[in-house]
Amino acid sequence: MRLFIAGKNSIAVDVLNYARINFEFPIAVILNKTENFTNSFQKSLGFYAKLWKIPIVNLEEVYKYSDALFISLEFDQIIKPNLFKTSLLFNIHFSLLPAYKGMYTSAIPLLQGERRSGVTLHVIDPGIDTGNIIAQKEFDICENDISRSLYLKYISIGTELVNENLINLMNQKI
Repeated sequence: MRLFIAGKNSIAVDVLNYARINFEFPIAVILNKTENFTNSFQKSLGFYAKLWKIPIVNLEEVYKYSDALFISLEFDQIIKPNLFKTSLLFNIHFSLLPAYKGMYTSAIPLLQGERRSGVTLHVIDPGIDTGNIIAQKEFDICENDISRSLYLKYISIGTELVNENLINLMNQKI
């Protein structure tokens, strides 16, 4: 099995770090188009991939592997499952699907007055955030939360959710 992590920010870096420390299988990353290899408010996936000598590949290279596990963690491209030889395609989404598909999940729940939110690990299918749900983690939205603090909760809880499920994803026990 090969693991491909596509995306950006601390969630992608922290999942990559967990995988490289805890598993002995080939790992590569696919970077977002905006990657600049610089840490700032968030960690840079490109920076850490270079530091840890993790191969950086483009999305098209992943299509050819039937033994691939692909995880999208804030990846900036729409995934077309029919192009892959593997069906092990997963995404972390910052909401409790089916609520709040798509973007702006750090603002919409606040604007809607929600008191709970969460993250969802789901299968990538041809739709947008419509694949079968593998796992979810729910958390409270606090009265003083703003978009940034909600986003940081998504990053933290999302990282936990992926790491807790990674071995089952690898072993196809979903």
